[in-house]
Amino acid sequence: MQFRGDRRGQAIQIGAVLLLGAIVLSFAIYQSTVVPEQNREIEFQHSQTVGDQLQDARNGIVSTGSTGDGRSVSVTLGTQYPSRVIAMNPAPPSGTLATVGTTDRSINATIANAEATGETGDFWNGTNRTYNTGSLVYRPGYNEYRNAPTTWYENSVLFDEFRDANLTETGQRLIDGTTISLVALNGSYRASRTGSVSLDFRGTSVSSRTVSVTNETGSNVTITVPTRLDEQNWEELLADEPHFVDARPVSVAGADYHLMQIVLERSVTYDLRLSRAGLGTNVVKPEPAYLTRVAENTPTVPEGGKVDVTVEVRDRFDNPKRDVEVIAGTSASGSTVSPNSLTSDGDGQVTVTYEAPSISGESQLTDHVQLSLNTSLSSAVNGSEFNGSTPVNVSVPIRVDNSDGSGLGGNGGGGAYDTTWKDPSGQTGVSGSNGVYRVDASETSSVTLTGETTPVAENASMEFTLNDSSVGSLSPTTTRTDSNGEATTTFTPMSNGAVATFVSSGGSGEQLDLIVENPTVQTSANSVQLITNSESKSGNDNQSVTFELENTGSSVATIQNITVINTSNGNAEIVGNGTRVTGGGRSDPYVDAGPELRSNRSGTLLNTTDPFNVGSTVTLNTTSSLSSGEATQYKLAEFRQSANYKQRDPGSQVYVSFGFDDGSIKVVELNFP
Repeated sequence: MQFRGDRRGQAIQIGAVLLLGAIVLSFAIYQSTVVPEQNREIEFQHSQTVGDQLQDARNGIVSTGSTGDGRSVSVTLGTQYPSRVIAMNPAPPSGTLATVGTTDRSINATIANAEATGETGDFWNGTNRTYNTGSLVYRPGYNEYRNAPTTWYENSVLFDEFRDANLTETGQRLIDGTTISLVALNGSYRASRTGSVSLDFRGTSVSSRTVSVTNETGSNVTITVPTRLDEQNWEELLADEPHFVDARPVSVAGADYHLMQIVLERSVTYDLRLSRAGLGTNVVKPEPAYLTRVAENTPTVPEGGKVDVTVEVRDRFDNPKRDVEVIAGTSASGSTVSPNSLTSDGDGQVTVTYEAPSISGESQLTDHVQLSLNTSLSSAVNGSEFNGSTPVNVSVPIRVDNSDGSGLGGNGGGGAYDTTWKDPSGQTGVSGSNGVYRVDASETSSVTLTGETTPVAENASMEFTLNDSSVGSLSPTTTRTDSNGEATTTFTPMSNGAVATFVSSGGSGEQLDLIVENPTVQTSANSVQLITNSESKSGNDNQSVTFELENTGSSVATIQNITVINTSNGNAEIVGNGTRVTGGGRSDPYVDAGPELRSNRSGTLLNTTDPFNVGSTVTLNTTSSLSSGEATQYKLAEFRQSANYKQRDPGSQVYVSFGFDDGSIKVVELNFP
């Protein structure tokens, strides 16, 4: 019997092989296409999440610089893939977050051609001011999302950097109308991982002060920042800013960034709000940079009288510095200041007390309280050669009246030579005669005033003063005559109004009146006007003056301090009650109510029981703000005599000075029937 071959088993084997091949092929396709695509989607979603977190980081930097409140922001640098039963995942992707250039002093933002008025103008004098700052960058390390962007933060802007273009994710906060807000980023930070990190931002110089600046003559205020954004990016970011003029790129050799010079419109007053935020290690607090006066008025005291003078220590970001030593002295012989050395308080301020000398032979002496951050000038602060025009020095003029008339010979003369003003007319924008001249501030930014001596007095000390520093300023206020017996000072007009300027030397002097018109800079002082002098009362604890002020300008005017310059009744020497012994069976002294200053809108503005002298400046506990077009009534009460605290009628005429938050000063003359 013959058997034939049976091939039925081969079909089963072939089917099994084919099935196995199909399974392997399907797995391979799943592993090579489906898994990467799923992982790419996970990475893309993480990219969106980390983008939102980096926006929070950007907001944290900006707000830390402006408020000082520390901010913590969590950023997830990498992500995780889901677990798979049969397929395999690559290693979890990580990301790197790091600061760039934040400790490199060659990488800076620069503000140029910016000038301020008053004492702060010694620092903001048009010189380039540089601020080290850098960037924060996130670089993802994805496995599948190949075209993921690198995300940068710089100069208040968050943007994504792709191979061919940059895409901004936020707007800019550098310029907002007339406000310039620069937040410098400082410190060293780097992290690379798959998990989350916490970014802890802290303010090292918080923008608690605002400085108003404008361009120096013939130039534009410019802000130059290190950036990786191009000219078109910045033009788009700044397109809605009304005072933006141009964006000009400047290349930096060998660097992966360039500089962008942002040009602003001329003849505009800009408010600087500068700050520094720190991240990571090597965070550095800025050093003290300059001294400035808290009030720009010129106090007047009788010989032997006292007045407090307050200055503020600031860093280069214009913010107060605490625990900084300041030394003090005076320029005139016989005057004193105490203490001679002290450290700044929590507000960066120091206050010294000036005591005037006795004078003879001249009706008024201009002395100076001289303060410095340079402790090596301990001798110079007590000399006439002290340079108060440098940023670290301040020279505060004090007018001392010859209250007893000694040495004046009955008519205020008696000097060895006569001191007079030369006629300033003929200069651009100046016209007039016979001691009264008009200054058109739209035609000239300064007027040269010259004092002369007859007969010629060579190398004689000559003093220049004025009666209203809100209208203009003089610099220098003290100098010496040349070989012709002449000396000059520069008058800078600031606001509309009349101002009396005085020159004195050798017991002789003269007054010259200037009427300023068409100033280019609007200040609170020239916006606020006296409307009415309501009444002056005396008796029954009601020694008071009531008056009304109106803000005729377009911006809010905020009163920060007040000075009662003088009163027509010389016995009204202080404002406020003092410690005294009362009758009625009481023998213990007690402190009665203090000085009173009230407004019909804010109520009490002074919360103190301490009296203040006529001629001294007192800071309000509650500032008084006047909106545009708003009128406010004020009552100033408790005029008394310093020797016995008895109530005194201030008289029919009271001069009061108001210091505003923009540094300007308004002097009003209150006349009562």
